[in-house]
Amino acid sequence: MKIEKYDIELNIDFRKLEYTGVEKITLAGEGDTFFLNSVGIDIHEISSRGKPIKFTINSKDETVNTDHKLGPTETIEVKFSARVGETLMGLYVAKYGNDHMITTQFESTGARQAFPCVDHPNYKAVFSLKLVIDNDLEAISNMPVASTEKAGDKKRVIFNDTPRMSTYLLYIGVGKFDSISRKMGHIDGYLTAPRGRLMSNDFPLVEADHVIAKYEDYFGIKYVLPKLHLISVPEFGAGAMENWGAITFRELVILVNDRTSASVKHRVSEVVAHELAHQWFGDLVTMEWWNDLWLNESFATFMSFKMVDELHKDWYMWGDFFMTETAGALNGDSLQNSHPIEAEVKTPDDIAQIFDEISYGKGASILRMIEGYAGKDNFRNGIRKYLKDHEYGNAKGSDLWESIEKASGMPCSRIMEA
Repeated sequence: MKIEKYDIELNIDFRKLEYTGVEKITLAGEGDTFFLNSVGIDIHEISSRGKPIKFTINSKDETVNTDHKLGPTETIEVKFSARVGETLMGLYVAKYGNDHMITTQFESTGARQAFPCVDHPNYKAVFSLKLVIDNDLEAISNMPVASTEKAGDKKRVIFNDTPRMSTYLLYIGVGKFDSISRKMGHIDGYLTAPRGRLMSNDFPLVEADHVIAKYEDYFGIKYVLPKLHLISVPEFGAGAMENWGAITFRELVILVNDRTSASVKHRVSEVVAHELAHQWFGDLVTMEWWNDLWLNESFATFMSFKMVDELHKDWYMWGDFFMTETAGALNGDSLQNSHPIEAEVKTPDDIAQIFDEISYGKGASILRMIEGYAGKDNFRNGIRKYLKDHEYGNAKGSDLWESIEKASGMPCSRIMEA
């Protein structure tokens, strides 16, 4: 079974914090039965060509199962409704003062809490998103707004289609916002926060501009989307999240003003560079399954320190790297419950457990050693080959080592398998 496209429309009641949805999922896979992942969503109907499809819900496995056999290409329609959550996962409400915004956190398995989908990273698809919202609200997603039209007493915001990407990278934001903008080459850049909370200068955008230019040169591939939002979220469980073209941050790691200390600016720059590295390493090319989470996180950690060091030599970023990432990994690796950088995971709880200093710091330290072993130019050429060979698709850790090995002539695969 292959997912070609999700065409999703959500009608959001911003005040009651609930929504209804209709999605059309285009699938290919003649003779295959199809399943969806869904948690906390009321599914009213699944149909194909106007005929209802019987389905059962397995709450333990978080799946919706059917006996329906797919044709070569088929469009399945799903009608559903749900509450906007309060758990900082899925589609949830982020409160500030007496107001709120609606935002999303889908990594690793939160998309299934917002809409029925095949919520696995290797089931990439194009997303066509429409949001029906109140006229006084704004909406943000991965792509620019294509058009806005009247929808009864509300408005329908229609976004341009995304590239093929994993479900966990979709972003939906609704509220009243303030923004600072910056033209970054071919990219329209925005630093955005809920109205009245954008207490920042343009430092994060300036850093993003310079880092993107560095990455485009290093990877040999342009940033592929026409815009980039850096979004400050008042209630946010992670430090930041690399939604393609709509990166979300905790307020403390993105907002900068004239009184911000140098150490905080260094941290903001590093986090921005980390999330931007994911736009290539994680978004453009994604791990096949979460056991290779380190492919995303180790590489983004390594590249963020590497690029910020090149931009700001006087910040001594590699000293920070050894004290935080390498030392943290050594400390974590000394514990009985440590794990290899490539760890077998099956359930959402398993996946959540490996977002740690091993997947980030240990893997990044190993990548730095491999760069030293293979040589900087060979390492970069291997990375370029890896990204080009797998762009808009998925890859495994072994694919990365093979690419570096071919570029360098060094037995990287054998070393890393030892």
